Amino acid sequence: MAIKHETLADALQDLHELQEQGNLVVRSGDILPDRIKALRSAGYIQPIMKGWYHLSDPTSRPGDTTPWTMSFWSFVQRYCENRFGTDWILSPEISLGLHAGINVPPVQVLIQAIKGSNNAIGLPAGRSLYDLKVRTLPPPERRMKLENGLRVYNPAATLIQMAENCYQAHPEAVAALLGSYRDVTPLLRMVVEGSHKRPGGRLVGAFRHLGMTVQADKMAEGMRRAGIDLRIENPFTGEGISIVPGSPPISNMLRAIWHRDRIKVSEILSAPTGARDPATVLEHMDDVYTHDAWHSLSIEGYRVTKGLIEKIRKGEWAPDANDNDASDRDAMAAKGYWNVFQSVRGVVETSLRSGGPVVVGAHLDEWYQDLFAPSVDAGILTPAQLIGYRNHPIFIRTANHVPPAADKLMDAMETFFELLNEEDHPGVRAVLGHWLLGYIHPYPDGNGRLARFVMNAILASSGYGWVVIRLEERKRYMQALDAASFGGDITPFAQLIEEHLQHIR
Repeated sequence: MAIKHETLADALQDLHELQEQGNLVVRSGDILPDRIKALRSAGYIQPIMKGWYHLSDPTSRPGDTTPWTMSFWSFVQRYCENRFGTDWILSPEISLGLHAGINVPPVQVLIQAIKGSNNAIGLPAGRSLYDLKVRTLPPPERRMKLENGLRVYNPAATLIQMAENCYQAHPEAVAALLGSYRDVTPLLRMVVEGSHKRPGGRLVGAFRHLGMTVQADKMAEGMRRAGIDLRIENPFTGEGISIVPGSPPISNMLRAIWHRDRIKVSEILSAPTGARDPATVLEHMDDVYTHDAWHSLSIEGYRVTKGLIEKIRKGEWAPDANDNDASDRDAMAAKGYWNVFQSVRGVVETSLRSGGPVVVGAHLDEWYQDLFAPSVDAGILTPAQLIGYRNHPIFIRTANHVPPAADKLMDAMETFFELLNEEDHPGVRAVLGHWLLGYIHPYPDGNGRLARFVMNAILASSGYGWVVIRLEERKRYMQALDAASFGGDITPFAQLIEEHLQHIR
């Protein structure tokens, strides 16, 4: 009879083989019952519902949403395939979010299936699945299968079939998808083929609301020529939404959110009144460095003493001569922080002397490489590993927000730099620059530190001062960022930064 540790070893081997096949969830029957029990006891899997488990991490902290979040869509896909075969599809409303690049698990996933039972299934973290019984699925030309195996309505069918209240409930996602159309021919063809009078009228009005006159006119003329009684209505509410016609959905969504939130931030932040002469600003940065480095690194979970920070400031950290220094993870993080601070200091000085704004796009990759240069020196990373953006999914501990997929990063970061360059309010640039870099999470690690450097480089060069987010504020800080990313409310984060700026004054 196998002893406990042997059972666990065998179970981990089974789990590894499932992972190699791309599975992030385990179903009863994939692994023997006693091995399932061993994996659960050791914390390597957690239950989703009866007979289903998601991968977990034995070292996960309470409240860590990462294991379930990263497994969510894999579970939806595998559960549906197991139960319904290929005769299922996610609702148009769920399809909308996925097409717009939103990976956040919704509160309820609505599945349309021929063998559905009109039944809701409870899932962890307050999520659920509802399998709606339908007589038929949409025709093949209105469906598509995503790379992760999820079956969805294609973009045109999504815009036609989705509920009208999506225009009010998810305006940025709808605008992002509409804004991707340079040519509305696929959309018009589907409207005419299905005689979709009301959805077509809403689409014409929506295009006009977005300033896409060419697309609106082509839709309207095509419907009239097909004999459809066109009644145009604007399904959006409020002011126009900023998009660039023909841009990818992720780009348009970020642009729409930025222009929605910039007004709120500009109303919360007071005007800059601090010093702008280089000597005074740089002296303040030098004075606050130790305090800032300790708190910023501690927020990320590093255990860095102020003595270590001073040791690095004085150039006394010697990994080439001291094995302890070379293997000290916390010391490497502190040295990387010092590297970036020095680079940011130089950028701020140049900005103050020239009178021009900090151009984040010219420096961000260098700051990322500076941050992890000590890991390269120690042989932990190679220089090539620090080039470019992440090529895998990433998840934020304790947060509901899920950053965009890796294949959307180039478009997202290009838009990020454009928005920073276009914005004329330095406070808005700083606050939304911090938030948006965290929202995108372009790098495998270091995103939080880099977001704070981006914010402070802009603030310090614009007469605001350097903001230190303290370790004791971590919970409020993270909740404020998640409220902006997941809840669409930038106000808590803007208020937090304004409180710090008032204190500096």
